[in-house]
Amino acid sequence: MNIQTDYSDSFKLNSVKLSKEDLLKLKNVLIDDPKKTELIIYVKYNYSNFSVNSFEDLFKIPTLPNVIKDMSIHIQYNDDNEYKRGMWIFFSNSSVSCNINSSDETWLLGKKEQIKEFIKGRKPWYNSLRKFLFFLPPLMFSPTLIYIVLLIIEKEYYLTILPTLFLFVLLTFGILSLDNKIFPFTKIEINKSKKAFNLKSKETLSIMIALLSFTLTLIQLIVTLF
Repeated sequence: MNIQTDYSDSFKLNSVKLSKEDLLKLKNVLIDDPKKTELIIYVKYNYSNFSVNSFEDLFKIPTLPNVIKDMSIHIQYNDDNEYKRGMWIFFSNSSVSCNINSSDETWLLGKKEQIKEFIKGRKPWYNSLRKFLFFLPPLMFSPTLIYIVLLIIEKEYYLTILPTLFLFVLLTFGILSLDNKIFPFTKIEINKSKKAFNLKSKETLSIMIALLSFTLTLIQLIVTLF
């Protein structure tokens, strides 16, 4: 008598940006045989929850937003053999994770590597920047505040305008980043922008404003010192 062992693995994935085409490619990675697979997709947006049984049905929803930041995928594999297999993938505004369970360890490890490679190849352009978001605002806050105080002591009040603006931008940038209002961990674009560099995006505007205020403050500091 063969005793079946169940294997399970939960793991975190990197920040990801997916398009409608990427979701269809992801379906091919996850599903081996459509006839023997049960797929359920759960989506949350605007305080509403709904579920569908295919990505094609998902795209047909008329009220679907252009960008999804909260979605989970549940897959149950109905095999004719003795193996039992299932999977959950969770996409949220702050993390991406996956749980796979199977009585076939080889299949589990292979599917895990497929998913990791797929997600790894679809990092957003700001993925590396996210790693510095926890350190940048505190690192720049103290020097900027000290500079403002020194200007006030010297009664150079008009020179405090730019560093004060930079300080405000820095605090706003940090708070919005921590709350994932900008640079979200998950960004699934249903209707992808045709522009590779969208000037109207919150991420692009945030960086432009922060860089502009920092540059002007730095120029002012150099002129003041020299």
